[in-house]
Amino acid sequence: MNAALRNSGRPIAFSIFGYAYEDLAFVKSISNLMRVYDDIQRYWASILEIIDNIVTRQDWFAVSVGPGFWIDPDQNGSIMTFVKKMMPCFGDNCSYAIALLNRDNTTTQAKSTSFVLSDLNLTNPHGYNIMDLWAGQVVGSYKPSDTYSAVVNATGVHFIKAITLQ
Repeated sequence: MNAALRNSGRPIAFSIFGYAYEDLAFVKSISNLMRVYDDIQRYWASILEIIDNIVTRQDWFAVSVGPGFWIDPDQNGSIMTFVKKMMPCFGDNCSYAIALLNRDNTTTQAKSTSFVLSDLNLTNPHGYNIMDLWAGQVVGSYKPSDTYSAVVNATGVHFIKAITLQ
C-alpha cells in the first residue's frame, strides 16, 4: 500500500494502526501517521484510558515523531494537543482545527500552554488567522515561526481554528 500511495503522484498522508509494531523506525518508513490506541467511546473514562496509554509510552514515541511522521494526539505536560486538517485548503496549504485539553483533574487551577505553529506542521508561509472557536473571534494572524499561547481551565478544552491565508 505504501508504494502505491507514494507512486500515485498526489500528496497523501498514510495512517496505519501502529500499536501492534514495536519497531517505530519501520512504521515511520511506511507511513506518515500512526494510530496508537482503540476508538474513543462515549464516556470520559475511555478518553482518559487513551491519554494514559499515550502518556506512559511517550518516550517510545518521541524518538520517531517529527516532520513527516506523527502520532495523534501529542503530549505537552498535562495539556494534550489534538490537530486535525480541515477546509479550506489552497493547494497544499490547509486550515486546521486544534484542541488543547487540560486533563488535570487534581486542581481547579488553569494552566498556560504554548506551541510554535510549525511544531504542529502548520507551515503555510503566508500564515494563519487564528480563531477562538468558543469566542467566535479571530484573535490574531500567525506565521509558522510564531508562538500561540493559551490558558486552559482544569479538565477544560481550548478550541481554535487556524485558517490558512493565501
